[in-house]
Amino acid sequence: MDTLRGRLIGSIDDFLSQVASQDTPPKSQLQIEANLVLPQDSAGSARRVILDSIDIEELRHHVAIHGGTPTTTTLYSANQDANVVLGLPSPMEAIASKSSAPTSADYATLDGTDPATTSAALPSQPTLLNFGSDTLRKSALAGQTVMGQTPPSTPPFGNGTHDTVGGDRTFPKRRKQDNGHSHKLEQSNIDKLIEGIWEQIHNPKSLAMGDDLKQTMQWVLEKMSGQTGQFTTTDLEFTNATTCCRQITTSSRTARALEVIVQAHWVDCYDARLAAVKEDRPDLRSQEHKKIVLNEACTAFSWSEKELRNRMAIWKGYREIKNAAGWCALTFAGPGIYRFCKYRLGFDEDAIDKLQCLKLRSEVAADTLQPQWRRLLSLVGESTQIHWQGHPHDWTVSTKKGEDPLPLAVTYKQWDADFSYKHLEDSIIDKDVWGDKDPRKFEDGPEFYCKTCSQRQSSIAQENDCECFCDLYSPHARTPTPVQIFRTDNGKNNGLIACCSFEPGQAVGEFVGMITKGLADVDVMQSQAGDNEPYQIWQGRYGNFTRFMNHSCASNCRFETFSWLGVQRIVVVSKGVAAGKELTVDYSGRYWENLDKICLCGEPCCRYKDRRRPVPE
Repeated sequence: MDTLRGRLIGSIDDFLSQVASQDTPPKSQLQIEANLVLPQDSAGSARRVILDSIDIEELRHHVAIHGGTPTTTTLYSANQDANVVLGLPSPMEAIASKSSAPTSADYATLDGTDPATTSAALPSQPTLLNFGSDTLRKSALAGQTVMGQTPPSTPPFGNGTHDTVGGDRTFPKRRKQDNGHSHKLEQSNIDKLIEGIWEQIHNPKSLAMGDDLKQTMQWVLEKMSGQTGQFTTTDLEFTNATTCCRQITTSSRTARALEVIVQAHWVDCYDARLAAVKEDRPDLRSQEHKKIVLNEACTAFSWSEKELRNRMAIWKGYREIKNAAGWCALTFAGPGIYRFCKYRLGFDEDAIDKLQCLKLRSEVAADTLQPQWRRLLSLVGESTQIHWQGHPHDWTVSTKKGEDPLPLAVTYKQWDADFSYKHLEDSIIDKDVWGDKDPRKFEDGPEFYCKTCSQRQSSIAQENDCECFCDLYSPHARTPTPVQIFRTDNGKNNGLIACCSFEPGQAVGEFVGMITKGLADVDVMQSQAGDNEPYQIWQGRYGNFTRFMNHSCASNCRFETFSWLGVQRIVVVSKGVAAGKELTVDYSGRYWENLDKICLCGEPCCRYKDRRRPVPE
């Protein structure tokens, strides 16, 4: 045993010296193993023991300092349990002592597989691989590598071979495909930008400005034009615009809306100044005209010409969006506009057409939801007068370019000259029918628990645990819903369009109207809460935007009942609606049963086209 141990120490020292002198890839590892190879007729299982692993870089460092390699005494002490098989010769020694090519018995698999079944796959001679100045012998047996020198844990030629022997090492696995979700088309960059605009318009906090920014804005207005609050049209307009742009750009890092407004306006002023210089100095070349204006701007901004040109490239993108979609879309574009304009992602004719169709729609929503946005335009000399008054759904918009919004009542004038509609946040009770009773209420409390998730419901945020339809009923309910009433193209008059995407299962809104009963030959929602008397929800003159959802035989929304604080509600729930699509529901067969109408949904699966109610005799 001592003789064998001494021979192993000497062999390992010689081998370590050879490895230390070779050129190996960075982070290479030397792994020392012992293998137990059994005779072919043996009934036992082969064994493999990993003795130790050595970092090649550390080995070279040791040789450089101590002038020699670590002895196997170090390896032995670090692997006391593993050295029980050190008394056996290694497979490499057994192979090297033979004069003929290796046989299948020499390459017995380590998992106990009969080598006779795999001998046909063995090469007649080991494959030679170049590794630095030496050659390594490789024999492919089900992917197993057998070499005259033990390979590092990271193969020198990449990860092309597969090790069939299990051990402490872990190997990368192929990522499993997620078959639980169907493939869907991703939004284009312009669609993402437009949806971001709608999200900002419907976010009440999107234009919030701190006191410091308000003071900066007031200072700029006084600096530019005294107490008038607007730019003049004198020769100093370019200088004033540059001063304003510099002040806002350096002080309004948290107000993107203010920045993009003055930066887009500055590009207009730059072009106007350039045109004036060309008119004054026709003797100069075009590049010289640009140089004059750039030098003026660089002096005012205290920037280099390169820095100014880089910023101008982005600001010109802001100006293009302003020219196509108006100041409103630019104001509410949000942080995504910077990347869109910097990299010009999807900035083509189709994108410009989509932005032009957005202009009037966005102004209607912004004027009725966040009218304060127009005050920002005072910095660039634009009118601050609000154009669209009233409730957001008092206007019927168009998805076509250049078509003005119409008052909601005008779109019903041909059927009802006296049409009027009152927008409600919550349903009202028809006191002539129910008095003070609410037929939807089936539980008195004082504590309420959700019938869906069994969690406690409360109007107090700290006490509420129910998260069902939290966009509508939680203490942090989202308002308002990003939808608009629009004019359809297929004869259905008005419809409801989604400004933002609605995920499957997301609440669109509650079906709100007058709670009554006994109505006939009109459109109503029929429902019943528990054992209470049935009731109807009528939206003829009172309600919310859900009144304008059209029927479709392949609808993208559905009605669901939900209980909140002991009161039954009817909720419109999305099946998955993309931004820009019409929101539709299935009115059900009960609605169409005796109705003298045909369905105009246009779906291939339409159930109610080409039908008429039989005329009574």
